[in-house]
Amino acid sequence: MYAYAELSWVLTGEAQQGTLEQLSMSPLGLGRVLVARVASAMVFRIVIMLGFLLLMMATSGKWLRLDVITLVPLFAFTVASVLGIGFVMGGLAIVFKQVQAALGILQFGFVALIAAPVEQFPFLKLIHGVSILAMPLDDLAFLAANGLFYFGVGLLIFKFFERAARSRGLLGHY
Repeated sequence: MYAYAELSWVLTGEAQQGTLEQLSMSPLGLGRVLVARVASAMVFRIVIMLGFLLLMMATSGKWLRLDVITLVPLFAFTVASVLGIGFVMGGLAIVFKQVQAALGILQFGFVALIAAPVEQFPFLKLIHGVSILAMPLDDLAFLAANGLFYFGVGLLIFKFFERAARSRGLLGHY
């Protein structure tokens, strides 16, 4: 939820504080500033979650064996696609300001994908207990292409909404 909602929360907060217009005047551009901000927030959340995971494992005495070499690329490409959706929602937040209800509705869509029966929808399959080196190359290529596609399309849609907000003079108003 944080991956796709963080960006619209940040933009709404910046608009409420009146600093969105200053962010958009950055020489790097609003898109790059937001990518860096969301990436740093994601890293911060991951560090906190890993801390809690270590604490839970220490208190329970049950230690998980995590294959970091497999988890990091899978996580990166998976989160990239969700961040693309976050950029679309962020673009909507720039123009329409109040998108919290849409974020809640979007969450139900993700629940439907998570709860979908994998037997009937083989494109939702998961590979259990397999190292990334043993995974089929076409599955990895599909995951990478999917993540990069959604991220790129989300960024393009965000740029469209950013231009629309600039032309309407909405960046300085909440």
